Amino acid sequence: MDIKHICYTGVGARKKPKHSVKQFLKAMKQKKTKKQLYDNNSSCKMWIKRRNCKSCKRSTRMTSYITRQIKKNPKYKMSKRLSKKWDRLLDQCLSCAEKIHKEKPCDLNKYLEWSGADANGNC
Repeated sequence: MDIKHICYTGVGARKKPKHSVKQFLKAMKQKKTKKQLYDNNSSCKMWIKRRNCKSCKRSTRMTSYITRQIKKNPKYKMSKRLSKKWDRLLDQCLSCAEKIHKEKPCDLNKYLEWSGADANGNC
């Protein structure tokens, strides 16, 4: 697959959405702000790790369940049992994510999938 231009408008993008492969990779590898670092999917490696880690998948499903319950009933309170289970899953997910430094860095295709950029360059 020969990619000449990539359409990307996310974090670190230029004003014009059309990027060369070199410009796109530079935007992907740039340092993130503190807020972005605390976001669970702030790095490509973290995103890939979360997709493969069983406890991360379960904690994500539980988070969406809790969010739905709060939308239905703003006065919703979690039970102690559910709260402990959620905390345990989050801890397991973090320990799974700590192994991230041993992973290989992302390549162009993984960055494209993670960022949602258009590889055809059609903006």
